[in-house]
Amino acid sequence: MKKRLIVFLIGVGLLMLAGCDMIRANTSRVKEAHLLTTAPELYLSDSLASVINEFRIQSGNYTWNYLDKAEVVSLIACGSHPLDDARIKEEVLKLPEYNNIDYVPYTVSCVVAPDKMIINEWDSTDIGNIEATLLSSATYEQVSIVELKPDRVYEMIAIWSAENLEVNGFHGQASYVFTTSKQ
Repeated sequence: MKKRLIVFLIGVGLLMLAGCDMIRANTSRVKEAHLLTTAPELYLSDSLASVINEFRIQSGNYTWNYLDKAEVVSLIACGSHPLDDARIKEEVLKLPEYNNIDYVPYTVSCVVAPDKMIINEWDSTDIGNIEATLLSSATYEQVSIVELKPDRVYEMIAIWSAENLEVNGFHGQASYVFTTSKQ
């Protein structure tokens, strides 16, 4: 059963990577259709569910730059620490249980995929304690699937490289914070 799950997840990941590469290959279409003047929303979907049900996350903190004709416009939105964010108790993703698996694989999607993503994880009992120690922190290039555990606080820092400013028409970094719980 675990082998089938792993093969399935690898297949989904490869399909998503191929789709992202196709989008990036058609740069003029991306630039015209998705000129982002602020940090975009991220969407999480349970990759094992039979029904697509997206969990939408808006950015709290971000630095954003976009082209407006020949000029670069820069924006900065500063918020609180991920464990002190007022929205943290509202942004709860309820994770289903699958045959005693410790985590649930979720696909990450966005109107334009970030070039890199940093995922920080805390225990949900640390909400309000900005001095709490991270349980884990990982950096991913072209992330498409993340493993989420219940009773955690996650901060996903999405980075769109400045090297792609001419291609995308924007670059920046945005932080997305949410909590998980059991369904």
